Amino acid sequence: MNRRTRALMTAAIERFGLDSREDREVLEESAKSLAGETVEDAMSVMEEYMKYYRMGEHKKPKGGYSSTGEKVWGVVSPLRPIQDLVKPDPETEQRMAAFSKYLAKIASVDKNVLRYRKNNIGGFMKTMSEKEAQEHPDHPALLHVCRHLANQYPWTEAEARYFVLCGVVPQAAKISGRLQSAFNKPQGVAAHKFHHQTIQIQVPAWMPSEMVRKAYSILRRQAHGGRDTRRPTERNVVLFEFVLDKAEVKFVSSIEYLARLVLPGTWTELMQEWNEVYGSDHPWHYREASNFARDFGRGQKAVAGSKYALSGVPGQPMTAAEAQASFGRILERLSQPGATLVETTAEEIS
Repeated sequence: MNRRTRALMTAAIERFGLDSREDREVLEESAKSLAGETVEDAMSVMEEYMKYYRMGEHKKPKGGYSSTGEKVWGVVSPLRPIQDLVKPDPETEQRMAAFSKYLAKIASVDKNVLRYRKNNIGGFMKTMSEKEAQEHPDHPALLHVCRHLANQYPWTEAEARYFVLCGVVPQAAKISGRLQSAFNKPQGVAAHKFHHQTIQIQVPAWMPSEMVRKAYSILRRQAHGGRDTRRPTERNVVLFEFVLDKAEVKFVSSIEYLARLVLPGTWTELMQEWNEVYGSDHPWHYREASNFARDFGRGQKAVAGSKYALSGVPGQPMTAAEAQASFGRILERLSQPGATLVETTAEEIS
């Protein structure tokens, strides 16, 4: 598989929430057919095709229910410990250690643990070295006791295994968290996208609020690629909402129920309307339409998380005829003598 094909497959996985294994056939077929197009053009063609592909497939998006009972679509990542990234103060650290030691002590007299150790290790309180534990088979009896402990205590099954076999004290008071973003791709309609990420943190109820703030700060940085994000200025958000209120509906095909939002007039005209509200003596007054458009873009990115929000994805939505014609042009180009594949870069995908 060449670099270009891999790049298009990666872009399709991110945009349409496809599975690299289950949807491999359609990914490879589309990537080869669209290899001569830019990533954005290739994704535009696939946008229409994906509607019919999903309708013809019996697969459903992977999903489940959150802890609150809310339906969640997409890949739900498990809560993972972020304890090592959040340094507790000495008092909190001591309390966490004491609680962990207490749970391990009472678990040592759990009848399931006693039974397993006696029957499989050689004594009620007998344990083994970590090296021996690594070679110890995970037979059904061990898996049963580990699942039992993981249900009863704030431990993972892996932690329960090392406790049962080695007597190691698992850390019980954890700070865990995760980022949730459906399919890790923009959502919305064909022409207008948005990103929506959530942060979930799980901590013991007695954990100091400062620890929770630290955990949130770490996950928030991860949500933005490790960067510190500045709070958007109020003016940019108000400006975006001002333009949003003026957006109009334009039908691409009423027969196919395809429409998009468009902005009436030019940036200069919109700026003039804005300035009627915020006069020349107001700090939000604009004199250059380019600055007005720039701050709209900043507000749009802050609110919707995508440059393809109210501005829209160029050329979308496509009618069935347009999608078919575009696909035909691509196939025609690829069939011409001397047609070559154009390499892409990571910057093009992003």
